[in-house]
Amino acid sequence: MLTDFNLHIQKFFTEYLPKDKGYSPKTIESYSKTFSLFLKYIRDYEHILIENMTIALLTRTLVEKFIRYLAEEKQNSAATRNQRKAAIVSFINYLEYEIVDYQQQYAEIKAIRIKTPIHQAPKFLSSEGLEAFIHEVIEEPRNRLRNLLIISLMVGAGLRVSEVINLRPKDINLGNPASMVIIGKGARYRTVPLQKQIVQKIIIYMKQTGLEHPARREEYLFLNQFGQPISRHGVYNLVKKYAEKARIKAPELIPDEVTPHMLRHTFATLNIANGVDLIYVRDLLGHSSVQITEKFYIGHYKKVREANTVAECLSKITDGENFTNSTFAVQY
Repeated sequence: MLTDFNLHIQKFFTEYLPKDKGYSPKTIESYSKTFSLFLKYIRDYEHILIENMTIALLTRTLVEKFIRYLAEEKQNSAATRNQRKAAIVSFINYLEYEIVDYQQQYAEIKAIRIKTPIHQAPKFLSSEGLEAFIHEVIEEPRNRLRNLLIISLMVGAGLRVSEVINLRPKDINLGNPASMVIIGKGARYRTVPLQKQIVQKIIIYMKQTGLEHPARREEYLFLNQFGQPISRHGVYNLVKKYAEKARIKAPELIPDEVTPHMLRHTFATLNIANGVDLIYVRDLLGHSSVQITEKFYIGHYKKVREANTVAECLSKITDGENFTNSTFAVQY
């Protein structure tokens, strides 16, 4: 027989989150990961078997110990710990109306405070570093056009990894002006304009892969070597590979860690440096508010100014085509 915890955790994920709250599959997946970690923690560290877990055992002390475990053992940042706590609090919000016997317990859990994370200045590639990085993408013949498009969509359109890997032909409008419809965080839709150089490569790529056929509009745009949609991990590996190659030739230009999100920051920083309105940059990035964009980029003007020459120093990205100042700045 299921305990009250196990019964309600099932209802939380199968009914409350998707139906009552209307949360996106990605948000539900994130919450699921939190509770997977939590259940693993109570089993391994508190010696509570999952089948024996009850609401009565879900105390402030237990949650605080779990959060401390995330900090000390998992090395999670304050931001990540806040996300994990938010998932647990969402479950508590659900329980408040389902099991009313533990209101004091719920209030104590909701009162847990985690220090506010300090937002660091966004990390981005310098102009020379970006040139060295792009050069390595160009030099590799295997899956070259696919990889160029993946990189270009992050550094030239500001897409997140999750947005790149979920792209389908149906999301792309190759008319004039060309654009993409992106479903970002929180299932928010936004329209992202496409630059001519990227449009040209998309047209060639779709012809080469047969994705221009109307019957294939629902298929994923980017596949791996096994014919499956390329994964987040696959994109991370691509970026890591090219960064490592570039670092060998120019160690002073390539940071120890280059991530897909750094390419997105490069896009944002460049556009702000080129005078693009902050609200427009917010819309391109898919931030829920301009305050989020400000938090990352405003107050770091010195670094932003250093990015002014990023576009100017870019070399060829594909066969015989030069990227000019308009290549990565928002000019169409």
